[in-house]
Amino acid sequence: MAARRFVIRRLRKDPEIPFVSIDTNVVMAGLIAAHFPNLTRTVRLYFLQQPMLACVSTDDFTAEIFIHSLLNHPSTPPEVLRFIIGHELIHLVVPGETIDGKHTSHPPAFWEMEKALFPERHLCWGWVRMNFRARIRFDMKEEGTYVKQGWKRAWGAPTCSWENVVQLGIVGQGGGIDPAEQ
Repeated sequence: MAARRFVIRRLRKDPEIPFVSIDTNVVMAGLIAAHFPNLTRTVRLYFLQQPMLACVSTDDFTAEIFIHSLLNHPSTPPEVLRFIIGHELIHLVVPGETIDGKHTSHPPAFWEMEKALFPERHLCWGWVRMNFRARIRFDMKEEGTYVKQGWKRAWGAPTCSWENVVQLGIVGQGGGIDPAEQ
């Protein structure tokens, strides 16, 4: 909770202007209307510098999705942003579980929903890896994708386009990998 308060304080003090080519709030609203109609929380989305590539923070009435500044670029494909926003929204409707004595924020029901809603998810991770592999690290134990220090050196235009990823079939997996697909 203290970390969340720190992030919120920092956002209010120094909000980041979105540089992406799409209106992420429109994308989020469309995803909520189409796939999460029973979501009762108010959801806000912010770009900021944080350790994780993306995460969601909640309280009883609101949720905030935080996406790392690394993806706040006009060349970030809409498909990648849509997937990341959707991934974080799934966390709001599929709670974490304890499986075999270990807590996971990505239980089987989470992966089933993600697979159904985002069949292109491996292409999205492929784009992230092709463009930022030296700037991110995947932590299986913590179930997350983290952005390394020095990421700003990679903030220029991505070197591999979405079209190239699709054409070449470049796929990747994120920090929380569906165990059924390993």
